[in-house]
Amino acid sequence: MKLCGQRAYLTPFLEEHLDHPNYMRWLHDVEVVKYIGREEYLMPIRHEVVREYVNGLWNDPTCAFFAVYRTDQNCFVGTAKVSFGGEPGLRVRIADMGIMIGDKASWGQGLASDVISTMAAYAFDVLGARKLSAGAVDGNTAVIRAFLKSGFVEEGRVRQKVFVGGEYRDHLLLGCLPEEFRRLQCP
Repeated sequence: MKLCGQRAYLTPFLEEHLDHPNYMRWLHDVEVVKYIGREEYLMPIRHEVVREYVNGLWNDPTCAFFAVYRTDQNCFVGTAKVSFGGEPGLRVRIADMGIMIGDKASWGQGLASDVISTMAAYAFDVLGARKLSAGAVDGNTAVIRAFLKSGFVEEGRVRQKVFVGGEYRDHLLLGCLPEEFRRLQCP
C-alpha cells in the first residue's frame, strides 16, 4: 500500500525503516523529538526500546504506522501514524493522528501539511473514521499550523502538561470532522 500526496508519500513502516540509521539518529535528536510527546525519547534511548514500541504498533490491528518519503527526492524523512487506540476508539470511530518529520532539511517545505491531509483522506475514506484527533505542544507552531491548514480546529488545551526546553507548555487538543477536512480540500 502506498498513500500519495503532492509532496510526500507514505508506505507501511517496515523493518528496514526501523533499522535505518537516520531513524535512530532522529530519535536521539532532541530538536526533532522534543514535541512528539514521548518524554522517554528526550534521553538516550536504546534501539530495543524503540523496537518494542514499534512492535506494539505493528501488532495493533487498529493502527497504521507509515514511513514518510519526500516525493521529489524519494528519500525516507519521517513517520506518521493513524490509530483508533484499540477497540474503544474503533467502536466510536475516532482515530488519533501523529507525525514526525525527522529530516530537518525537509522542515518548512509543506511536507507535514501534505502528510496530514493524505492521512486524513485515508482515515476518513478508507478506514471509516468519524472524527480525527491529534495533539500538539504549544510552541510547535509548524505542526499546529499544518493541522489547522488540513481542517483541524483547537478543541481544548491542557495547561502546563508537557515539560519542553526547561518550561512547562500547554498541550493542545485538535480535532477534525470529515466536513471540515473536505471544505479545505475542495475549494
